[in-house]
Amino acid sequence: MTNLIIAVSHISSGLLQTALYLLLISRLLPSRRPEKKGVLAALAGTAAFLILLSLAGLPDFYNAGLKALLLTFCAGRLLKANIRMSLFISIFYEIALSFWQFLFAA
Repeated sequence: MTNLIIAVSHISSGLLQTALYLLLISRLLPSRRPEKKGVLAALAGTAAFLILLSLAGLPDFYNAGLKALLLTFCAGRLLKANIRMSLFISIFYEIALSFWQFLFAA
């Protein structure tokens, strides 16, 4: 039962992180404004991706790297943003999220 609660918590926080990242990219880079269908597709893809990651049991380092690649893909496809800049921002976004999670856990 607790594993289910933890999995739902990780998925919901991942969905919130994806939505915030897409908002950040749309504000920082010259890109299109995200449409509702595109954001919903990105959130559904992120939920499926996070379920697969939780089943795979990879370490957090690999999860953060794969999630950064997923965020870059979403920004490139949905917002038509520059791939290199969105990859740069997504890597530092994941580093910042990991840092804040560490600080809150301490």
